[in-house]
Amino acid sequence: LVSLLIFESLNRSNIKFSFKLVSKEKISKMVKYSLQVMLCAVGWELMFNLNSIFIKYFLGLEQVAFYSVGRTIVQAFTFLPLAITTIMLPKASKNKNKALISKYTKYAVSINLILSFIGLFFLLVLGKYIINLIFGADYLPAYDVLLYLSLGQIFIASYLIYGSVWQGIGKPIIPSLIILSAAVINIAGNIILIPSYGIVGASLSTAISSFIAFAVSIFMFKKNEKTITN
Repeated sequence: LVSLLIFESLNRSNIKFSFKLVSKEKISKMVKYSLQVMLCAVGWELMFNLNSIFIKYFLGLEQVAFYSVGRTIVQAFTFLPLAITTIMLPKASKNKNKALISKYTKYAVSINLILSFIGLFFLLVLGKYIINLIFGADYLPAYDVLLYLSLGQIFIASYLIYGSVWQGIGKPIIPSLIILSAAVINIAGNIILIPSYGIVGASLSTAISSFIAFAVSIFMFKKNEKTITN
């Protein structure tokens, strides 16, 4: 709406904007949808950005550096899911054949899991070499967190695929509540595990909470599959 007003002020034309033409019902739906998507963004930030704060509090900045290296490397597991969600979101919102959406979603998640676990194997084999090559030998302790962080990234990436479908069919509140719940579990996990297991505990907490988000996504998708396909 703001963009429209700015455009109108800069580009004078015979077409005049009038607030009478604005549907209050549509604006209400847009605001509601946007707030639900924003909740998802908040949950995402809580899920993945608080770990470093807890690590700094319990262990110090050096361990934050090692953990951050691991986090940076495992971002590779989000490339494929992000490409899939870019396609799935508009497809889900426009495709009238909802049965195809369900089929494509399951297919996309399966492909993502298969390719990600293949990638995980190579990462575990070559992880120390990659860390040494990119960051230097001083950061080799980051290898200890690669397994759990990779698993967490794989699970949360599959959650993203399900989430894009929910957003596409107008129900962003479902992935938002899932990621917020997972974030709360991750916070509790950090408080419990970091003092005893260090950055490995932080990565384990992320893996557990990410798996829960993935498992709940599967459950909600199957539970509401008839709604999606109708």
